[in-house]
Amino acid sequence: MSHATRALRALHACPVCGCAELCTDEVFERGGALLLTECPRCEHRVLERFASPPRAPLRAGWRGAEARSVA
Repeated sequence: MSHATRALRALHACPVCGCAELCTDEVFERGGALLLTECPRCEHRVLERFASPPRAPLRAGWRGAEARSVA
């Protein structure tokens, strides 16, 4: 389960009509994730954007596995 899906677990029912059968789609892109939640009864849609967690900076002088295999 992605961080986006866990964040929307609080949305148990449609805020417009109260229907509990919500459909959810996730789209992952370079900048994070998009989460579309749609009610099949009234077609109300909620679109949320989640930024990806920040990445750790690379250490200076790190050359990876290629450098170790040559040495």
